[in-house]
Amino acid sequence: MSKRSSMRLREGAEENALGSSSQPDTMFVSTKISWKGKYERVFALTKDAVNTIDPKEWRVTNTWLFEAEGVSATPSSESDEMFQLTFKKGNKEKDMKFTTAFRPRLVSEILHARSIDLN
Repeated sequence: MSKRSSMRLREGAEENALGSSSQPDTMFVSTKISWKGKYERVFALTKDAVNTIDPKEWRVTNTWLFEAEGVSATPSSESDEMFQLTFKKGNKEKDMKFTTAFRPRLVSEILHARSIDLN
């Protein structure tokens, strides 16, 4: 089950609004692709989670923990910029599609962070 947060990120905030034990290691601008349309998102990767942030309101929209939700990312053959984020939701796996000009690095960073967290 995803841990959702409506906390706002504040500049210079001492506590981490991402709900993680660490500050983001890296961030990427991307576009979420869903049946509702396309939405700009920022991926914020920490040592134990993948977070998406709405850049208009700088609000965390989703948090997926590597250990609890088995987060993974795979490149899509649909385009050079598209990738699929896969995570557990209950007993099923759920997929979300995103695009970014930085797909190779983002997918690599997610897989690297996942391998560290799961070891």
